[in-house]
Amino acid sequence: MSTYIESFSRFRISLILVLFVLLPSCYTTEEKEEKVVISTHANGEPQIEEVYQQDGFQKKKVKRISYYPNGQEREVKKIKDDTKTHLTAYYKNGQKKHEGKLSFEKRDGLWKFWYKNGQQRQKGHFEVGDKTGEWHYWYRNGEKANITHFKNGVPHGLVKGWFRNGNLGHKAYFENGKEHGEWQSWHENGKKLGLGRYIQGKKDSIWTFWNQDGEMTKKVKYDQGNRVEILKSANTDTTVSS
Repeated sequence: MSTYIESFSRFRISLILVLFVLLPSCYTTEEKEEKVVISTHANGEPQIEEVYQQDGFQKKKVKRISYYPNGQEREVKKIKDDTKTHLTAYYKNGQKKHEGKLSFEKRDGLWKFWYKNGQQRQKGHFEVGDKTGEWHYWYRNGEKANITHFKNGVPHGLVKGWFRNGNLGHKAYFENGKEHGEWQSWHENGKKLGLGRYIQGKKDSIWTFWNQDGEMTKKVKYDQGNRVEILKSANTDTTVSS
């Protein structure tokens, strides 16, 4: 009887030791990656690689990487599941080009874009491939260039644009991709250039224009895109039929 108990005890101890060794490996957060070259450039450098991780008894593809011929990463696509991925693209100089999420291979959520010099170029949200909400744009020197509101991929709402010197260039409103409402524009020196109104993409009512010195040069009446009268011009103050 004692021999049986001793054997059973030794078995329990052996089992505990085995579990002590094996269990940590089951819960480790470090997953070994395996790279597979799919294609190569003419110079022999990898062109496309796929990265796999062990997922239970199966290998799961977690990344797809494309390269420039010089070995610099061109695009890195991190694969979350069959429908969602995260894409980062690079210029040949290694600077980021753009970055964001993909849903069903269409841009979705926040996306950011950069110039080759590393300066941010534009930033905004997509909704399954279409721009939506407020988008910001910058010049290469970092000065703001434009703010546009989008709906279903087309301008909808306030749009503002600036010159490279920081002065406001235009302010307008859009409805479903067409100018709709008051339109204001300025010369680069800050003087007012034009003031008028659009209705569904067509000039309407009275438009007024000024030169860079602030002098009014023309006043024109429009009706649904058609010019019907020149109320004032630089050459005459009399009303002229178009």
